[in-house]
Amino acid sequence: MRSLKLNGWKHMTPDISNGAKSRLQAFIHHESTAGLFLVISAALAIIAFNIDAIRPLYDGFLQTVATVTIGGFGVSKPVLL
Repeated sequence: MRSLKLNGWKHMTPDISNGAKSRLQAFIHHESTAGLFLVISAALAIIAFNIDAIRPLYDGFLQTVATVTIGGFGVSKPVLL
């Protein structure tokens, strides 16, 4: 990380070299990545719900049960609560 001084404010930016790995890491650490991921996920969910050929897969995914177990204790819930 290097610090840049812009208009009296210090900003921390990752060192970006020309490698694909560095560009991917910079993208992942960017603030808007989570929002972009949510928008794309919502759009894909809407598309999957409205295409009749894919709808059974979408409904099956929503009925999938996720289980988290630690030692002897566990929680088992459907993906869609």
